[in-house]
Amino acid sequence: MHSFTLLTSLLSLSFTVSTLAAPVLSSKATVSGRAQLPPSASDVLGAIEGLSRDMKAVTSALDVLLTATDATVISDLAQQANDRELNGERHRIILKAATLNTNQESEGNVAESSIKISLHGDGKSPESADSSIFGKLQTIIDAPASGQVVNNLAREIEKTRSSFMLPSIADLMNAALAATGQAELTVERADLGLRGTITR
Repeated sequence: MHSFTLLTSLLSLSFTVSTLAAPVLSSKATVSGRAQLPPSASDVLGAIEGLSRDMKAVTSALDVLLTATDATVISDLAQQANDRELNGERHRIILKAATLNTNQESEGNVAESSIKISLHGDGKSPESADSSIFGKLQTIIDAPASGQVVNNLAREIEKTRSSFMLPSIADLMNAALAATGQAELTVERADLGLRGTITR
């Protein structure tokens, strides 16, 4: 394993509320009803870079959200975090596709399942959806003037991301890299906008 130099180059990025950039795909990563060639090594690297950028933007939005007091700003920040999480799903599709029909498929399935539960809930009850990352972000968007409630929700979202979602994203990245014949990388929390080393 070696240093995650691709992601550490993103550490200088500052948080901006901007138009989301679509991931750049080769024709091999096109999704359709027909069988396609798997994503290439460059597709995987592009998806990793795009996903890490989205995850850092979400973390930055949540950090600002903790001290924001204006209801409009709070709602806008929560919407930005929501949109970047959604955009991240597009990058994860590429990473997951890279693991299909390889010896990394099982690891990719486990990682993606954990990520989806964190984002959407387990799909078994409305309560699970409400307590998911997307559910809590929607609560903030709908009621941005709730004061301490907003602060608590933002902290709960970051705890879920730190403890479950981001380590699973690191696993999915490494599974996709291994599936495309590339060396696995050591992912630091800082690479995804957090602090300290991801531990499992």
